[in-house]
Amino acid sequence: MQSDLDIIFVKLDNNLNSLSELVNSDGFLLSNANYAIVVSRPGPGASRDDIKFYVKDLLCRFKIGRVDMKKQAIVSFTQVIQEEGERYVKIAMKIDGLVHVLLKFLNSKEVGIQEEALKYVAVIYGFDSYKSVLVGIGVVAPSIRVLETGSDLGKELSTRCLMKVTANSDNVWYVSAHGGVSALLKICGGSGYDDAGGELVGLACGVFRVIGRGSYVCDTEQRERERERRREKEDE
Repeated sequence: MQSDLDIIFVKLDNNLNSLSELVNSDGFLLSNANYAIVVSRPGPGASRDDIKFYVKDLLCRFKIGRVDMKKQAIVSFTQVIQEEGERYVKIAMKIDGLVHVLLKFLNSKEVGIQEEALKYVAVIYGFDSYKSVLVGIGVVAPSIRVLETGSDLGKELSTRCLMKVTANSDNVWYVSAHGGVSALLKICGGSGYDDAGGELVGLACGVFRVIGRGSYVCDTEQRERERERRREKEDE
């Protein structure tokens, strides 16, 4: 009985080694540390289905991988959308669960995961058609929390994200409502930052100026709407 089991285990081990070689030869990578097959990035001119399959594989690693695997998956996706552009972003944003996993990463206690998620968000914010989606799922609040408690790199990345968010005056309210003004003022004051933090202070002051202009625009538009309503009543 024991000898039969030994034979079976040997065969299974041999088959596993053969499978590993076969998978690798076809363009997959087998991580010995995590025993996870990683799908290769599609080449130039890849079909929509190939891209979708690749992004879904990344999403699986976002959800079930270990910390190092999650981080590498975010890095891989950020790189591909930086290099390939809106085609990947358009497909990815339609995959159920991806944006909500992103939100979870922004709230992660793992500094590396949080920083990589902010890099991803900063890239997505570069596409105007998806800014409202990110604002809608609630990425502004965790971004501001990073300003308050995150690493120096996290704060810099968060500030860059908020700069892009507030470029649309309609989003200024979200930043103000979640305490963004006080967080930015604290950074602008330069308290606790050395010369190396000068860039962060400059970025924070830049966002604060944008918020000020956005608030002015919002107030002006509101006053204009009120004048228009009064004119309509007078015409009646």
